[in-house]
Amino acid sequence: MPHIILFYKYAPLSSDANIMALYQKALADLCKSLNLTGRILVGMSDDAEGINGTLAGNEKKDVWAFCRALLGKEWCLQNPEENDDDGGDSNGINIKNSCRHRRDVAIEIFWEKSLAFATAANIP
Repeated sequence: MPHIILFYKYAPLSSDANIMALYQKALADLCKSLNLTGRILVGMSDDAEGINGTLAGNEKKDVWAFCRALLGKEWCLQNPEENDDDGGDSNGINIKNSCRHRRDVAIEIFWEKSLAFATAANIP
């Protein structure tokens, strides 16, 4: 049975197409690595258009990993009990049998790409 998430967040992003492409690629890569399908609309505006999406995945943990990625590293650090039940490290990212899980790697890569986008877009 597929697991589905619908989400939106009004936030100023950027009106620069090249900068927005960074974030759109980060989202697409994250979805691909988590085996999620669906649609994400990202408003290209300095105003608060933001992001709106519907995604589905066969594994609940993949959908939850996407949620954690969007909520951010700080949220994961403050809510360690909300992370996967595979065990966790001090970064709020899970480690199982001393090797990193593909979900955790995908989240960390997304955070790095999101930081590059935020820096380019001058988003605090």
